[in-house]
Amino acid sequence: MYFDTDENGEYDPGEPPFPFASVVTDSPVLFALTSGSGVYEIGMLPGTVQVSTAISHDPGLWTLSEGAAGYSVTTTANEPLALGLDFGYVATVDTSFIEILLTRGQAPCGGALPVWVFIKNMGPRIESGLVQIHFDPELNPLGYPDGTTIEDTTLTFPFDQLGYMQTAHFPLSIGLPESVSVGAILDIIGTAGTGEGIPPPTSLVTDTLSWTLLCSYDPNDKQVEPKGYGDSGAVGDTLRELDYTIRFQNVGTGPAFHVRIVDQLSDALNWSGVELVASSHAPSRFTVNETGEMEITFLYIMLPDSASDPAGSQGFIRFRMPLQDGLPDLTTISNTAGIYFDFNEPVITNTTLNTLVDCDLWDPLITNPQNDLLEATEGDTYQWYLDGEPMPGETDRWLMLDALGSYQVEVTSIYGCTALTDATQIIALSVLDHERNSMVLVPNPFSDQTRLVYGEALTSNHTIDLIDVHGRLVQSMSGNGSRTVLIERGGLSAGVYTVQVRSGKSLQLGVARLVVE
Repeated sequence: MYFDTDENGEYDPGEPPFPFASVVTDSPVLFALTSGSGVYEIGMLPGTVQVSTAISHDPGLWTLSEGAAGYSVTTTANEPLALGLDFGYVATVDTSFIEILLTRGQAPCGGALPVWVFIKNMGPRIESGLVQIHFDPELNPLGYPDGTTIEDTTLTFPFDQLGYMQTAHFPLSIGLPESVSVGAILDIIGTAGTGEGIPPPTSLVTDTLSWTLLCSYDPNDKQVEPKGYGDSGAVGDTLRELDYTIRFQNVGTGPAFHVRIVDQLSDALNWSGVELVASSHAPSRFTVNETGEMEITFLYIMLPDSASDPAGSQGFIRFRMPLQDGLPDLTTISNTAGIYFDFNEPVITNTTLNTLVDCDLWDPLITNPQNDLLEATEGDTYQWYLDGEPMPGETDRWLMLDALGSYQVEVTSIYGCTALTDATQIIALSVLDHERNSMVLVPNPFSDQTRLVYGEALTSNHTIDLIDVHGRLVQSMSGNGSRTVLIERGGLSAGVYTVQVRSGKSLQLGVARLVVE
């Protein structure tokens, strides 16, 4: 695959390659990336397939001069090779199109964190320009490219003569703060542009790294962006692609000659549309077979061991996967990779998870399970409103009523969808002189668990006692700082119990009857 500089529709010696571009067959679907020199190979069984290519995220800058219609290829046992299937690209418009990408490695507190900066030239110009890296004041730059200038918390360095579809790679070493800063949110922001000046005047692009400082880490892991909301990794159902990063580190006692990554892709992903975004080392081979198994090989990577070179022992690969069209609500997309160092057993990464969610389907409601108590549809977070104004501190699922008016609640679901309920009008209360520290139990009766909803926050100084019909104390617990306390049935027998809320050892604040079924 090449850039057809003379636009004659055929490859001529000296024409620049298109590195790490995708080539795909139709049936079965097989995928491969071109090498750094633009060469590709796809292994297949004998038969006939259609071979085609496309540039990912091309905003109309390129068109094919050779191979535009693809190639119909037939191989047999006697003629297993198909050669000369070249693809030539020409530019359709003269403009700049660059991208900056930041990826970090891992290091303990106080250690040297490897950070990789990539500038990708996706356009039809030979590009030069400047890169600026803005880092958190708690971070300390230890290593950076020659020609870098440092001003306060900003590094500035040039990139020069970046060819078509080429990537410039700038490794950095950043000193992390000590363990006293564990839990701090750290940020690195990269900005790049073509031309001269600070900041560069044209084609300005940015990327950001943001993470929580931890002193321990898994040296071989997998990450997904967007990470999504909550444990389910919820993302909107309009999302069109996911970015995956696989980080690896040689923690053995000697250098690793080869590294191989095997990754079974989800059926919810469009395997033929995979795009290599960036990698610490140039992959020797990058393929996806007909079952969706992706294999990435780094031959002769010569990765040093972590004891002798902590930063140099690390590497990563980042790739982008489009999603299949028409996926239903609550489709889950999980992903796990196996990392092979030479001929050792694979290191299995963590599993990433995303869930596609249609937030238009989220429609929370208000119910009135007991007198003077409102209950919202179960979700993750809540904010109650009275007559259109937010009620300070009213962020529980249940609301004790002490005033007349129009009530609503904004509920965020476990998938991160937020919606405001319809209004519920309260025109009367069961007790005219309503005390704020009243209490209810919901549900009541109950079989597995119930909740005590109290009129004010129950702290550790409050005690909740369950007393049976014989006056024996059968269960006791302290407040949790909330107005809602969960009561588990545990070993309670069916029957009637008294729930008593006390402050200190003797002051009784509330009492209610509870029925266990």
